[in-house]
Amino acid sequence: MIAANEPLGASDRAALAILVDRNLMTYARPNIEAKLIWDRLQPGEVARQLAPAGVDEVGAIGGEQLPALLDHLEQDGGRRLCPDGRMGEADRAVLRELVVARGRQWNVEKQDYVMRSEWADFPRRVEQLCRAR
Repeated sequence: MIAANEPLGASDRAALAILVDRNLMTYARPNIEAKLIWDRLQPGEVARQLAPAGVDEVGAIGGEQLPALLDHLEQDGGRRLCPDGRMGEADRAVLRELVVARGRQWNVEKQDYVMRSEWADFPRRVEQLCRAR
């Protein structure tokens, strides 16, 4: 149910929200939250829905949910967010910013922020989303 690309029904969405709020599913929480976000995501609204006050502000999607959401975007983003075969540039731009903001970590040796190794491929994945052929 969580991995499905089709939106959940109202009762399923409410049940998952309750489980998340009560911390009953700590391990699955990021995937459940990503699914609930995915169900509401609309073309042209990605910035408002994923980072309403800005990428670095309260309310923006977290680093735990973003990988699961990226999986949904790769699996079914074309049909849901790219009706003409291309993702809107504003939508792609906020996804880029989120990947950089959530994927970077401080590297003591380099005295700079670097992309976490497990996120190294995320920028390329974002660029490949909804590319019309």
